[in-house]
Amino acid sequence: MTAEAVERVLRAARETIAKPRYCWAITPSADGGANARGMQRLANIGDDEWTVWFLTGGSSRKAGEIRRSGRMTVVYAHDAGGDCVALVGRAVLVTDRPLIHAHWQESWSRFFAGGRDDPNAAFVKVEISRIEICVERGTWTAALEREAQGPWRLLADSRAAGTAT
Repeated sequence: MTAEAVERVLRAARETIAKPRYCWAITPSADGGANARGMQRLANIGDDEWTVWFLTGGSSRKAGEIRRSGRMTVVYAHDAGGDCVALVGRAVLVTDRPLIHAHWQESWSRFFAGGRDDPNAAFVKVEISRIEICVERGTWTAALEREAQGPWRLLADSRAAGTAT
Protein backbone atom coordinates (compact mmCIF):
# COMPACT_ATOMS: atom_id res chain seq x y z
CA MET A 1 0.00 0.00 0.00
CA THR A 2 2.78 2.51 0.84
CA ALA A 3 4.58 2.06 -2.50
CA GLU A 4 1.26 2.56 -4.27
CA ALA A 5 0.50 5.66 -2.18
CA VAL A 6 3.95 7.11 -2.92
CA GLU A 7 3.48 6.55 -6.66
CA ARG A 8 0.01 8.11 -6.52
CA VAL A 9 1.45 11.26 -4.90
CA LEU A 10 4.33 11.41 -7.40
CA ARG A 11 1.87 11.04 -10.28
CA ALA A 12 -0.32 13.87 -8.92
CA ALA A 13 2.78 16.07 -8.51
CA ARG A 14 3.95 15.33 -12.08
CA GLU A 15 0.53 16.12 -13.52
CA THR A 16 0.26 19.39 -11.59
CA ILE A 17 3.80 20.55 -12.44
CA ALA A 18 3.20 19.93 -16.15
CA LYS A 19 0.27 22.37 -16.32
CA PRO A 20 1.62 25.87 -15.49
CA ARG A 21 4.32 27.54 -17.57
CA TYR A 22 5.76 29.41 -14.60
CA CYS A 23 6.39 28.65 -10.96
CA TRP A 24 7.56 30.49 -7.85
CA ALA A 25 11.15 30.03 -6.69
CA ILE A 26 11.43 30.93 -3.01
CA THR A 27 14.70 31.43 -1.14
CA PRO A 28 15.33 32.23 2.53
CA SER A 29 16.30 35.88 2.99
CA ALA A 30 19.11 37.02 5.27
CA ASP A 31 16.60 38.54 7.73
CA GLY A 32 14.79 35.21 8.26
CA GLY A 33 12.00 35.92 5.78
CA ALA A 34 11.59 34.64 2.26
CA ASN A 35 11.86 36.07 -1.25
CA ALA A 36 9.75 34.68 -4.09
CA ARG A 37 10.31 35.12 -7.83
CA GLY A 38 8.34 33.96 -10.83
CA MET A 39 10.52 31.59 -12.84
CA GLN A 40 10.31 29.34 -15.87
CA ARG A 41 11.62 25.84 -15.28
CA LEU A 42 14.14 24.45 -17.76
CA ALA A 43 13.74 21.13 -19.49
CA ASN A 44 15.22 18.29 -17.47
CA ILE A 45 18.99 18.28 -17.34
CA GLY A 46 20.31 14.96 -16.11
CA ASP A 47 18.64 11.75 -15.03
CA ASP A 48 16.64 12.69 -11.93
CA GLU A 49 13.16 13.97 -12.77
CA TRP A 50 13.00 15.53 -9.28
CA THR A 51 15.95 17.84 -9.84
CA VAL A 52 14.69 21.22 -11.00
CA TRP A 53 16.78 23.67 -13.05
CA PHE A 54 16.47 27.44 -13.64
CA LEU A 55 18.54 30.14 -15.32
CA THR A 56 19.61 33.09 -13.18
CA GLY A 57 22.15 35.83 -12.92
CA GLY A 58 25.13 34.76 -10.82
CA SER A 59 25.33 38.22 -9.24
CA SER A 60 21.60 38.43 -8.43
CA ARG A 61 20.13 38.64 -4.94
CA LYS A 62 18.61 35.17 -5.56
CA ALA A 63 22.07 33.75 -6.30
CA GLY A 64 23.42 35.31 -3.11
CA GLU A 65 20.61 33.75 -1.08
CA ILE A 66 21.28 30.36 -2.65
CA ARG A 67 24.99 30.64 -1.83
CA ARG A 68 24.17 31.60 1.75
CA SER A 69 21.36 29.13 2.51
CA GLY A 70 21.72 26.34 -0.04
CA ARG A 71 17.92 25.93 -0.02
CA MET A 72 14.99 26.66 -2.32
CA THR A 73 11.28 25.97 -2.39
CA VAL A 74 9.60 25.79 -5.80
CA VAL A 75 5.83 26.17 -5.99
CA TYR A 76 3.64 25.31 -8.97
CA ALA A 77 -0.02 26.34 -8.96
CA HIS A 78 -2.69 25.51 -11.51
CA ASP A 79 -5.59 27.88 -10.93
CA ALA A 80 -8.07 26.14 -13.24
CA GLY A 81 -7.73 22.87 -11.36
CA GLY A 82 -7.14 24.36 -7.93
CA ASP A 83 -3.98 22.26 -7.62
CA CYS A 84 -0.59 23.19 -6.21
CA VAL A 85 2.70 21.46 -5.51
CA ALA A 86 5.58 22.63 -3.35
CA LEU A 87 9.03 21.15 -3.97
CA VAL A 88 11.70 21.74 -1.33
CA GLY A 89 15.37 20.98 -1.69
CA ARG A 90 19.04 21.76 -1.73
CA ALA A 91 19.96 24.47 -4.24
CA VAL A 92 23.33 25.20 -5.84
CA LEU A 93 24.56 27.52 -8.56
CA VAL A 94 26.06 25.81 -11.60
CA THR A 95 28.43 27.86 -13.75
CA ASP A 96 29.71 25.03 -15.94
CA ARG A 97 30.05 26.80 -19.34
CA PRO A 98 29.72 23.65 -21.50
CA LEU A 99 26.50 22.74 -19.67
CA ILE A 100 25.13 26.26 -20.08
CA HIS A 101 26.10 26.26 -23.77
CA ALA A 102 24.41 22.88 -24.31
CA HIS A 103 21.09 24.06 -22.86
CA TRP A 104 21.13 27.73 -23.83
CA GLN A 105 17.99 29.22 -25.40
CA GLU A 106 18.54 32.27 -27.60
CA SER A 107 15.58 34.06 -25.98
CA TRP A 108 17.67 34.32 -22.79
CA SER A 109 20.12 36.65 -24.54
CA ARG A 110 17.75 39.54 -23.78
CA PHE A 111 18.68 39.07 -20.10
CA PHE A 112 22.39 38.47 -20.66
CA ALA A 113 24.25 40.87 -22.98
CA GLY A 114 26.98 38.29 -23.61
CA GLY A 115 24.46 35.58 -24.51
CA ARG A 116 25.49 32.06 -23.63
CA ASP A 117 29.06 33.27 -23.02
CA ASP A 118 27.96 35.88 -20.46
CA PRO A 119 29.93 35.11 -17.29
CA ASN A 120 26.94 36.16 -15.17
CA ALA A 121 24.64 33.47 -16.63
CA ALA A 122 24.27 30.54 -14.23
CA PHE A 123 21.92 27.65 -13.68
CA VAL A 124 20.23 26.94 -10.38
CA LYS A 125 20.04 23.23 -9.63
CA VAL A 126 17.51 22.22 -6.97
CA GLU A 127 17.70 18.62 -5.75
CA ILE A 128 14.22 18.00 -4.37
CA SER A 129 14.00 16.24 -1.01
CA ARG A 130 10.37 16.99 -0.09
CA ILE A 131 7.16 17.19 -2.12
CA GLU A 132 3.87 18.52 -0.78
CA ILE A 133 0.69 18.45 -2.84
CA CYS A 134 -2.73 20.03 -2.45
CA VAL A 135 -4.86 18.80 -5.35
CA GLU A 136 -8.41 17.99 -6.38
CA ARG A 137 -9.55 21.44 -5.26
CA GLY A 138 -7.93 21.00 -1.86
CA THR A 139 -9.61 17.72 -1.02
CA TRP A 140 -6.37 15.74 -1.11
CA THR A 141 -3.10 16.74 0.53
CA ALA A 142 0.00 14.63 0.90
CA ALA A 143 3.73 14.90 1.55
CA LEU A 144 6.76 12.84 0.58
CA GLU A 145 10.39 13.02 1.64
CA ARG A 146 13.67 11.45 0.57
CA GLU A 147 17.38 11.68 1.29
CA ALA A 148 20.03 12.26 -1.42
CA GLN A 149 17.88 11.20 -4.37
CA GLY A 150 16.97 7.98 -2.59
CA PRO A 151 13.52 6.38 -2.39
CA TRP A 152 10.53 8.51 -1.43
CA ARG A 153 8.82 8.02 1.95
CA LEU A 154 5.20 8.97 2.59
CA LEU A 155 4.97 11.52 5.42
CA ALA A 156 1.29 12.39 5.24
CA ASP A 157 -1.71 11.48 3.11
CA SER A 158 -5.14 12.94 3.87
CA ARG A 159 -6.79 10.11 1.93
CA ALA A 160 -5.21 7.54 4.23
CA ALA A 161 -5.90 9.57 7.37
CA GLY A 162 -9.37 10.65 6.32
CA THR A 163 -8.57 14.32 7.06
CA ALA A 164 -6.65 17.14 5.44
CA THR A 165 -3.00 17.54 6.45
